Amino acid sequence: MYATIQIASTPVRRALALRREAPRAGKTPGLGYSTVAVAAPLGTGIPRPQLGRSTLLAFWESPDHAAEGLQGPWADAAFEGLRIDAAPERGVGSWPGVPPDLPTAAEPLHEGPAVVITLGRLRLLQARRFFAASARAEQQILASPGLTWATGLATPERRSVFTLSWWHDQAAMDATVRGAGDHRAAMAQQAEKDFHHESAFVRFRPVAVEGGLVGRNGVAGLVP
Repeated sequence: MYATIQIASTPVRRALALRREAPRAGKTPGLGYSTVAVAAPLGTGIPRPQLGRSTLLAFWESPDHAAEGLQGPWADAAFEGLRIDAAPERGVGSWPGVPPDLPTAAEPLHEGPAVVITLGRLRLLQARRFFAASARAEQQILASPGLTWATGLATPERRSVFTLSWWHDQAAMDATVRGAGDHRAAMAQQAEKDFHHESAFVRFRPVAVEGGLVGRNGVAGLVP
């Protein structure tokens, strides 16, 4: 598995065009999963989407498949925004395109920054409970000195919600998400009564980073 995460800041009309031109699993060789999501800053309670900030999240069989499958406005030469390429190191749960045999142990596998993606297909009857728990957990994450940058993502038509976060290292991430506080409480609520039909947590090693984002919830200068 090889992940590409591309976030573009564009006029809303251009964002709609980007959605139409995204590669699709089943039609693009080596693509196990893809979605075009709308970004929303974390920590706002009910998400406040940035309609002009489109995100293509794609899980490929290999870097070569990614290089061949990303075409048009999502290709390297034409894309403007933030792109993160990443290789998975640990996974918990299940999600299309995520190998079921990823290591589940939390031990560090590399030094340096860690990228975390959480994925969930929300149960509508659990939405209120989920957003309440999530808002408190997000506040704890945003206050962590180990966090470099994070954003929420959503594809409402698929009832899917995601988070993307970049951490100084795995130890900093673990100290927040596994320590005492609202994030751990949210995990306990999830275990007690699942918020989602399907969900996964995947930790990645960043392989390459290009570009950045300006404006609300912007970021620049990320280095693998």
